Amino acid sequence: MKIISFAISFGLFCFIPEHGYTQNEVSPLPIQSPAPNKQIVSKTPHSQVMAKGSSKKVSPIINKASLEMNEEGSKAMQAKDFAKAEELFKKALDIDPKNITASFNLAGAYLMNKKNQEAIQLLNHYILEYPNDPGLYSRLGEAYFASKDLPNAEKNFKKALEIYPQYPGTPVKLATIYSLQQKFNEAEAMFLIAIEQEPRNGDLLANLAGIFLANGKAQEAINTAKRALQVKPSSEIYLTMGLAYERLKDRNNAIISFQRAFDLGDTRSGLKEKIEALKAKAAPHPTASPAP
Repeated sequence: MKIISFAISFGLFCFIPEHGYTQNEVSPLPIQSPAPNKQIVSKTPHSQVMAKGSSKKVSPIINKASLEMNEEGSKAMQAKDFAKAEELFKKALDIDPKNITASFNLAGAYLMNKKNQEAIQLLNHYILEYPNDPGLYSRLGEAYFASKDLPNAEKNFKKALEIYPQYPGTPVKLATIYSLQQKFNEAEAMFLIAIEQEPRNGDLLANLAGIFLANGKAQEAINTAKRALQVKPSSEIYLTMGLAYERLKDRNNAIISFQRAFDLGDTRSGLKEKIEALKAKAAPHPTASPAP
């Protein structure tokens, strides 16, 4: 899934956030990358969390029947039977309210069932008891994001990373928030962390290229876009490259990049005309190196 794409706007870039659920995500945020555990649910009990008022990490002993019910709920989530999954996770918590993994998963089921407020209420309740579990904050950030509450989404993603700076999937979620807020320097920093976690994620590379362009770093945008093309070619990447080449006044490579986008089926308004206008302005340059 694409988080951000950059489009032609007669020499200016246009910032276009795109969101949507995919079969491997619990929220509209990630990312090509997964919700916290690279899957819809967490099957492994959360451990190393800290109970309220405790100075030591604890690994609660969970009732076996509750664990089994959580496992059945996980299977239902993978089968996309979200109503059944919600019911099973609730039963797991009825059996053992300390099953923090089931609470995390129930919140995910609530989000898939468009019950954002129920997810927020549940997660806030468990955070009071387990204030140092990064997964709960990350999922709460997802719930606030789904509710279009960006300030609280940002707050909770930052809290998750404060507890665990490399918590999987969360840097890119925070990067998405920053991108929507047009805090491009902060978005760049978060995308760099996300790419450290997933160096071959083409969508992350494509988005970082766009952020570099927004931050006036045209050469970095081109270099990163080329990396993205090696993983997953797309018209959006070529558009970003074209704009970056324009910033560097390299019309020939800009034309090549925009033409590649057009050849890949990009039919957005103004693209063909832009190519023709650049061709009319470009002087012959036999040594121009084509975009990959």
